[in-house]
Amino acid sequence: MNSKETVLHVEDLKKSFGGRQVIKKINLDICRGELFGFIGANGVGKTTLLRLLCGLLRPDHGSGSCLGYDFIKQSRIIRTKIGYKPQQFPLYKDLTVHENLLFAGRINCIGDYSARLKRLTEFLELDQYRNQLAGQLSGGWQQRLSLAAVMLHKPELLFLDEPTAGLDPLSKRQFWMMLETLLVEENLTILLTSHSMDDIQSCTRITYIYDGRNMLADNIDRIIKKSRLTTYSTQWEFNDALTTKVYNEFRDGRHQLSILSNEFRISSDNEDELKDTVDKLQKRTSKKWEKTDTNMDDVFLWLTGVGQRRGRLNHED
Repeated sequence: MNSKETVLHVEDLKKSFGGRQVIKKINLDICRGELFGFIGANGVGKTTLLRLLCGLLRPDHGSGSCLGYDFIKQSRIIRTKIGYKPQQFPLYKDLTVHENLLFAGRINCIGDYSARLKRLTEFLELDQYRNQLAGQLSGGWQQRLSLAAVMLHKPELLFLDEPTAGLDPLSKRQFWMMLETLLVEENLTILLTSHSMDDIQSCTRITYIYDGRNMLADNIDRIIKKSRLTTYSTQWEFNDALTTKVYNEFRDGRHQLSILSNEFRISSDNEDELKDTVDKLQKRTSKKWEKTDTNMDDVFLWLTGVGQRRGRLNHED
C-alpha cells in the first residue's frame, strides 16, 4: 500500500460527547482507489468516526489531511470534493426521484450537470422511477437514489454509512456490484461502515472499531493470518447438558467459544493446547470436532473478547 497515493491520513483522532469519549484514538491512512471498510458492532462509534473524517464533526484532538488539505483548517474545501451518504434516507420522500436529483444537483454542482445526471440515472437504472415519489421506493431503490445524489458532483472520496442495512440479499449484491463498478470507472476511493461480516468481502482493506480505537488495517486474508488462530467446529442440536460440558472447558479463558444456531466453534492461538481440549471434548460429548478454516467472525470475537491477547495481532509477518 505504501507505493500508492495517500488520500486520507489522520493521527490520534479523539472525540467526546457529554464527557463520554466515543473516539479514543484513531490512526489511519487510506490510499487512492481503496474500498475501505470500518467494521464493528452497533454503538461503537463508526458513524461518529465517518462524520469526523468527512468534516461534519470537529474532533477534540488529532490532526491529518484529506486530498492534500488540512483535516481541520480546510474542512470546507474538503467537503466540496467528497460525497457523504448517511445510513438514514437523506432525501425528500414527498419529491419524485427526478426532483430529488435536480435539487441535489443545484446544491452541490457547479455549471451544467445534466449529462452527469443522465449517466447516473441510466447506470443505476433509476429512469424507470423518474416520476415516482421517493417515499414510495423500496429500500434498495432508495439506496440507489441516495448514491446518485451524492455522486452528482463527481466526488473523489465517497463516505457510506451502513449502505446495505435493511436490504435483502439480492439488493445487497446488486448494490455492491454497482459500487465496485463506480470504484473503477470514477477513480473513486470509498470508505464505508458496517456491522455485518457479509458486507466486507469486497473491501480491499478493513479495520475493526472497538472501544473507540481502530484495530488492524489490512485485507481479510492477512488479518486472519495475523490472528494465528486455529479453529475447530462441530454441530449438534442445542442441549443444556452438552453445552455445560463444553463451557466447563473454557473457564480458564485460554480458548474462545462461540455458538451460532447448531454450530459450536472453538478457537485459540495455541494450536497444541487447543488440540488437547478438543480431544477431551470429543470424549466427554461423544461428538466429532473437525478442524476448520478460521473466519472473520472468529477473529472479531477473539479481538474484542480476549483483550489481553489483542497485542499479539499487531506484528508484521
